[in-house]
Amino acid sequence: IITGDIAAMWLRDSANQVAPYLRFLSKDTHLQSLVKGVVARHARSVALDAYANAFQFDGEHGSGPHMGDTTTKPAFAGTTVDAMTDAIYERKYELDSLINVLHLSTSYFNATGDKTVFDATWLSAVGIILDVLLEQQQVGPTSYAFQRMTVEPTDSLEHAVGPPAAYTGMIRTCFRPSDDHAKFPFNIP
Repeated sequence: IITGDIAAMWLRDSANQVAPYLRFLSKDTHLQSLVKGVVARHARSVALDAYANAFQFDGEHGSGPHMGDTTTKPAFAGTTVDAMTDAIYERKYELDSLINVLHLSTSYFNATGDKTVFDATWLSAVGIILDVLLEQQQVGPTSYAFQRMTVEPTDSLEHAVGPPAAYTGMIRTCFRPSDDHAKFPFNIP
């Protein structure tokens, strides 16, 4: 499921695009198959990179427009490597993206009772999500870094890590659902 005219799938947006159809899943096997596919795709996407918020379809369209972003992930012996791949459209960590993956999975099961989508890939994705949530509760540097050369300051993080935060027990986010950086690291309504 792509969003608008961009050939990419945002985790949050794709979950919300199918949400209105959940109540019809028990009566429509084709629709159930579609939503099951979105749940499975979310799991594969999270397994690729839980800090990415948008993905290209297996990178078959070549590099996305954000390959120049400076974003890294941990590698061997404390080193880091470039995190962008052809399958990742954008790597802006948004807490709500991961929560929407879990919410759609729960909603799918509640609507259908079907457990077949919850395979080893899905279980691994849930484990990865929990690891990210635990990491983002901690004080100090995390494995996530993101910086974009841009004229729009809300499109990047300060010093690639965002504003400092004290321990609260809450889970920080780096970007808001609008894709703008979070001025404060905790979403408090």
